[in-house]
Amino acid sequence: MRKLTIIVCVLLAMCCVVPSFAQEKPPAAPPDDVAAKLDGILDQIVNGIPNLIPGAPAGALLVRTKDWQYAKAKGFTMQGGSDKVTPEMAFQIGSNTKMMTSTIILQLHEEGQLNIDDLMSKYLPDIAARIPNGDKVTIRHLLSHRSGIWDFVDGSRPKPGETEKPKDGLFYVALDDERLFTRDYTPEELIDFAVKNGKPEFAPGSVNEEGKPNFAYCNTGYVLLGMIIEKVTGQKAEAAFRTRIFDPLGMTQSYLETSVPKKGATPQGYLDGRDVTNFNLSMAWTAGSVIATPSDMATFITALLTGKLFKNPATLALMESDPTINAPTGGDYALGLQDKAHGGGLWGHGGQTLAFESDVAYDVETGMAIVAWGNATSNPAAYGATLVKGVLAPPQPTAIPLTMQDIHGKLLKLMSTYDPATAIKREFAQDDHYTVVFNADGTMNITADCNKVSASYTVSGQNALTITLGASTLVACASDSFADQFLASLGKATTFIIVAEAQNLDVILLDSDGASLSFQSTP
Repeated sequence: MRKLTIIVCVLLAMCCVVPSFAQEKPPAAPPDDVAAKLDGILDQIVNGIPNLIPGAPAGALLVRTKDWQYAKAKGFTMQGGSDKVTPEMAFQIGSNTKMMTSTIILQLHEEGQLNIDDLMSKYLPDIAARIPNGDKVTIRHLLSHRSGIWDFVDGSRPKPGETEKPKDGLFYVALDDERLFTRDYTPEELIDFAVKNGKPEFAPGSVNEEGKPNFAYCNTGYVLLGMIIEKVTGQKAEAAFRTRIFDPLGMTQSYLETSVPKKGATPQGYLDGRDVTNFNLSMAWTAGSVIATPSDMATFITALLTGKLFKNPATLALMESDPTINAPTGGDYALGLQDKAHGGGLWGHGGQTLAFESDVAYDVETGMAIVAWGNATSNPAAYGATLVKGVLAPPQPTAIPLTMQDIHGKLLKLMSTYDPATAIKREFAQDDHYTVVFNADGTMNITADCNKVSASYTVSGQNALTITLGASTLVACASDSFADQFLASLGKATTFIIVAEAQNLDVILLDSDGASLSFQSTP
């Protein structure tokens, strides 16, 4: 279960592909100035980021380099409790599980036991026959979220003109029914739910009107991958995870949970204040049910990104290949792994269950592993890796404009919009249909499709923004015009962010709910 919000400026014993090794002794503590910066990020996880995202009752942050390790936690194991959380405590890693599922699939590909360009129907013929377009779906499609199969977790996306996301996914349905919330599910039941309740998003491997691959995040696909793992290896998924990943890496505190977690396995987790720790993780299975400690996850992500989980370096390169650029997941999404720095080599994933939010990544340039979690469904831990990278290893442009003065008079063209309530990202062609200009005198010139609109703006503090819309030419645009939504979003903006990106300036306007408009200016 994933939801994106803009951030401010995250084997069988004899056939194992790697030798067994234990975790190394933790290195020294970080320098004081580094620790202070990381303390600030941990504070954000618990306290939230004003005007962007709330905090969590508790959180933890682990950053490991070859020279030092930072590992701290803050808060209590349950709301109103007195037992403090520790950085050694396990958490529900959610969709970070997908990195492990993908790793095992690619190990099997490397061993010649399957090929990722095989059709799913080769391994799951009966299942494929029941899924719409199932006979056309390849393993690669499942890994890259390009299958178009309906996502049983989050459910349907809003139809054109709808403002609210339908709550027809299994997680939403289970929240209203304690029996569904706590019962065990088989993988087949999860697939049945998807088949009975949803329709395909698009044809497998198809492209959109811009010629780019269609992408729809799909937990159903990763359950199917788990079923393929069981079919090919002859093992239960939890055994395959243990023998191919956990045991070889010495991840003694990690396991694939297949039911309701045992009491005390993790701190309590919350959804809008409701304790949802006891939701049955079989509902996520190989798409998101692993429980692990931060230290174990740092060990995993380091081993993965340094090639220790594959025999052939080409397999890791394959895992990182042909990413969907600027995917709705917040990075460039490849095969169960995404570059959160959009070409900057911050590879990892994020994870969200009903009870926890987390982020796991490895910075290839610096050799830094980052793990963050918070025990609430939405909190800044989702961006832990990006926040850490930003303060410890920021990019070094020649100049970074941070004030409104840096964009005065510049034509800003709309690149994309994002609505966290519906998890929909909409991209635009950066033409002249949707543009804004912030003038030095506090006025604005706006183009909203077929209309010209005047406006004024005020800036307070460093990044607070208020836009007041004025007169419009009031031309009737086409029925599918985005003009009304564009203007409404401008009027709701409360914060702006300006970032130097190569020769361009990226300007992001956000409202109090975290919805965003992203613009770009060219020299």
